[in-house]
Amino acid sequence: MSGALRRFLVVDQSIVGFVINFLINAVIAWYFFRAMAEVPLTGGSQNILGDIIGTFFLLPLIACVIVTPLVRRQVRSGKLAAFHWDRSTHRIYRLLPRSSFFRGVVLGIVCTIVLGLPLFGIFQAAGLHALGYWRFVFVKGIYAGLLAALIIPVMAYAALGDARPVEQQATA
Repeated sequence: MSGALRRFLVVDQSIVGFVINFLINAVIAWYFFRAMAEVPLTGGSQNILGDIIGTFFLLPLIACVIVTPLVRRQVRSGKLAAFHWDRSTHRIYRLLPRSSFFRGVVLGIVCTIVLGLPLFGIFQAAGLHALGYWRFVFVKGIYAGLLAALIIPVMAYAALGDARPVEQQATA
C-alpha cells in the first residue's frame, strides 16, 4: 500500500471521520437528550441502549451512502488511484454489496452486533445505570467518533477497489 493511499485511509478517512462524527453525534445527543438530567442505560423512551443501537446501525449506513460514491467519483476523475484488489480473493469485501445503500445496511448490522451490543455489555458489566446529561453527550461523541474512525476507512477501501479509472472504463 502506497504512502498516499495509507495517508488517505488513515488521515482523510479515519481521523477526519472521527472528528466530524464526534461533533455531529455530540450535537445530536445535546439536542435530543437536552431535557434529561440523566440518561438511563435502559428504560424509558430515551436511553443509552437505544442510542447505541441507533448510532451503530445508522452511522455506517449514512456514512456509506456518502463516502462510497465520493471515493468512486474521485477515482473516476483521477484524483485518487484505484486500489486493485480482486473481490474473489478478499473474502470480507466479497461479502459487501456494491450498492452504497445495501453496503451500509450490511455494515450497520455488523457494527451493531459486533461493536454496539458489546459496548452495551461493557456499560452493563461496569454497573452503569445512567449517565449525567453532559457526560452522555461526551460519551456518545466518543463512541460515534471511534466507530467512524474504524468503519469509514473500510468503506473507502472497498470503494477504491470497486471504482475503475476513466481509462479502464473506456476499454472495459
